[in-house]
Amino acid sequence: MSNNNNNPFVKSARIGNLAAIKVLDKMVANNTFHSYKLSEDQFSPYDAVVVSNTIKEDGTRRRYFIEFKNRNMKSTKFTDYIMEMEKYNKLIEMKKENEFDGILYLNTFTQDSIAFIWIVDRIMNKVKKVSMTCPKYSAIDKGEVYKYVAMLPTDKAIKVDVNEGVTDNEPKPNQAEDNKDNNDNN
Repeated sequence: MSNNNNNPFVKSARIGNLAAIKVLDKMVANNTFHSYKLSEDQFSPYDAVVVSNTIKEDGTRRRYFIEFKNRNMKSTKFTDYIMEMEKYNKLIEMKKENEFDGILYLNTFTQDSIAFIWIVDRIMNKVKKVSMTCPKYSAIDKGEVYKYVAMLPTDKAIKVDVNEGVTDNEPKPNQAEDNKDNNDNN
């Protein structure tokens, strides 16, 4: 059995999850979110379930699947960040099966305290999608692979400074409800 403590991919994922958890803790502390629960399956297409403070007509709180991505750069390096469409499609399927209210994509950055959160099913039909060559990350293969990705603009994200809290595009209580008119028939 191999020891994953020295595997750079496992180490990077662990660091990214800690950064994402810090963001979620901040958003729970400032009442943007009610709570969250991390996925117990490391191969799951989502990393956590977030429960919002918004109460639906049936008296339940809105629930979202959230995917984490930690990027080894400053948050200002690009104006758009990618999300793999294959991952998005799996999350859409899970959203339907579980009757969730949306999908969030949380990007943290190693070189500053900024994070971006997109309500991806709300904006997916409005963003550019391209095929591009991406690094293939695995312990044994460091080649490249073509992937179909969505280009998510930072001006469509909720900006969070881990030291300050939500700083830009603060989500409104009914922001997820706007999803109904703007998603890809999901």
